[in-house]
Amino acid sequence: MTTRYSENIYYCTLALLLVVMVMSSCNPGKHLLEGQSLLEENKVTLKAQDKIENEWLLKNELNSFIAQETNGTIIGFIPQEWIYMINDDEDDTKWYNNFARKYLGTPPVIYDHFTSEETAASMEKFLRNKKGFYDANVSVDSSNVSYKTYVEYIIDANRRYYINSISYIGKDTNMVNIIKGMQSNSLIKVGDPLNATAFDLEKTRIVNKLQNEGYANFAPNYIDIKGDSTGLDHKVDMFIEIYPPAPGKIHKRYSVGDVNIYTDYFRGATVDGLYSQKIGKYTYLGKNKDFLVKPSALSYRVFIEPGNVVKKDDRLKTFKGLSGLSSYRFVSMNPSANMTSDTIINFDIFLTAYQNIWIGDYGADIFYSSISVGNKDIIGYSLSTTFDNRNAFGGSENYSIGLEYGQELELNPFDTRTISLSLQNSLQIPREVNLLGMSSILRAMRLVSADGLKSFKEQAQTNIEGGVRIQRIKEFLDEEEIGVSFGYSFNPNLYTRYNIRQTSFNLNLAEIKPKLLIQIGNNPAIINSFEDYLITSLFFRDITFSKQSKVSQRGYSWAFAGYFGQSGLETWLANKAYNGITGNETLWLIKGVNDREDVNFAKFTKVSFDIRGKKELSKKSEFASRLFLGVVNPFGGEDIVPFREQFGVGGPTSLRGWEQSEIGPGGYSKLLIAPDPDQLFYQKGDIRLELNLEYRFDIFKVPFFAGKLEGAIFTDAGNIWLLKADGFRDNAEISGDFHKQIAVAGGWGLRFDFDFFLIRFDFGYKLRNTYPDPNDGGYWRSFKEIRSQGTLGFGNLQIGVGYAF
Repeated sequence: MTTRYSENIYYCTLALLLVVMVMSSCNPGKHLLEGQSLLEENKVTLKAQDKIENEWLLKNELNSFIAQETNGTIIGFIPQEWIYMINDDEDDTKWYNNFARKYLGTPPVIYDHFTSEETAASMEKFLRNKKGFYDANVSVDSSNVSYKTYVEYIIDANRRYYINSISYIGKDTNMVNIIKGMQSNSLIKVGDPLNATAFDLEKTRIVNKLQNEGYANFAPNYIDIKGDSTGLDHKVDMFIEIYPPAPGKIHKRYSVGDVNIYTDYFRGATVDGLYSQKIGKYTYLGKNKDFLVKPSALSYRVFIEPGNVVKKDDRLKTFKGLSGLSSYRFVSMNPSANMTSDTIINFDIFLTAYQNIWIGDYGADIFYSSISVGNKDIIGYSLSTTFDNRNAFGGSENYSIGLEYGQELELNPFDTRTISLSLQNSLQIPREVNLLGMSSILRAMRLVSADGLKSFKEQAQTNIEGGVRIQRIKEFLDEEEIGVSFGYSFNPNLYTRYNIRQTSFNLNLAEIKPKLLIQIGNNPAIINSFEDYLITSLFFRDITFSKQSKVSQRGYSWAFAGYFGQSGLETWLANKAYNGITGNETLWLIKGVNDREDVNFAKFTKVSFDIRGKKELSKKSEFASRLFLGVVNPFGGEDIVPFREQFGVGGPTSLRGWEQSEIGPGGYSKLLIAPDPDQLFYQKGDIRLELNLEYRFDIFKVPFFAGKLEGAIFTDAGNIWLLKADGFRDNAEISGDFHKQIAVAGGWGLRFDFDFFLIRFDFGYKLRNTYPDPNDGGYWRSFKEIRSQGTLGFGNLQIGVGYAF
């Protein structure tokens, strides 16, 4: 093991010395004119007499004023201005010089003293006028080292001013009193520092609140926030003044009048002579009595009700709800004055439909792995087509039927390895179809609040799905699956989504071929995971909750996806109750047909968490990470979870040094040390733990295409484990030494990003095994072993569409 580590250190040191030698020869200074220097660094130093709350946020705001930004780098260390300048001499007219300047390099940023002084003045003005530092001073200090200039903006903020009191004034006393009543939720309070951003947010809060109370015409320009610091020590008396809509006038509260819904309107068309019908609270208008979309379906998505006060939120929910209907391309809502009262607003809702009810789509995907077993590289592809009907039953239901065909091919020698075929049907109904009381179940499980339940009833979409799938893995395995499900999807806001399957039945049939039986060593645990089974749920199958954040001012963002599912709970409870009543010990099964064995009811629970984070390092680079943890557990006397419900690692989106399901569980190593020439990887586990880290950066824009070439450096670590030993695979179960069984892969990648899709070429290296080496007991691979992986040592190629995470 000492020899292996010494070899790795030697090669790493050699590579580092090579980089240092190359970079030391990069001297852009010789390309500069006399008196010129490159802007190397901008630094903001902030000090104040008192502690500044959220100082990092203030620094970020100040950084945004810097007019001259430094040049970037490629792959994190090659200066782009150096690439530009060494290809910008008079005789650099070749195509590759132009390519390097345009797509790899950037013009050098020459330091300009006057620009930095203007930046300092803008910072000072911002601190004084927007942040309450009325005595702030900003100066610039620049130092020149060789041909590089380092700029420091030195900010002496001095003392900040704080709010001493808040008063509400105005001639419309009724409105002043209403706003005073909102003061408990105010975003500015006595003792807070002066902050123009907080003042703007408070204006927005007041306006939104009033517009949801019927004051539809109230706007931010009716609010003015003033201050007076006379006689006070760094404190200010604040005055929030409310202006009337006009001299001698008061702000009016409006209610909803007539609501007219034009169900098949086209822009520019006349609305005269249309067929109209009053149904319930609304008047529907169309070309004839056969409305394009049923009024009963539209009414679920309209929240503006005649007689109610005009609310901004109701208008937004109506627009969002109608825009979400698959039948319509455009939605517009026009308010108008009522002829009988100046406090009533009528609304005309114009719905413009798509010209074609049926649409078709086609797709293709590709997968490649150079991780050969028996010198057999694998390429896979899939072709799919989908047809959608946007108004299947006249209620803006979206019906979709899709067909997909896929193959995995072995390249040397060329042969078909896997064939798959699937047919899927789905029906999306744009409202909640309350089957078996899902709303009550969500509330009982405390998954939603009372307000959330109301939103669910208003915005939920019902999903009905069904399909079949057939897969043939040559000489190894035949599989068929047929299933139906009923559930909901719900987006309470732009950043949160629920997917719920309430009722689901999936029949899975499998036949293991002799070749696979030999490879798995007739392991009964694996054989039983391929037995025929039926996934059942009547009241609850699973729920997926996903949430993502906005990008923060520091460039951070995150996303979370949590999953919980079960199968067979109702069947198991019914079976237990039946046995308790009859005194039997009967295990319910479904009788097999055509000489097949009986079909078992799958009984398991499954939970997983997927946490992702990103940090924008610059405009052209970011750091991404993912942490995944999942556990699946059988119950009700079952020892094994169906194979398709277990976890696996490896492949284009997981541990990219290995093929899908190649490693694990735990430290099991037999098939990795001595693989069969026709090895099919099938390793799955009950527990999955994985961490992925990736540095992504732009390299250059792709000529002649609206896209760019990106690069990446990544590290993947993780493994799968069994909950308990199966008696056939040594060290496969989870134990206190699980950390020793973590596999580590690393590598690099190239991605072609064409905005509407991204194709990814990742080259992964196996760095650390899940088991000790039989020869020296080490887990880490030597540099010699690492550099021999893949074609010409470039690593094991994985091709995928979209980012790995």
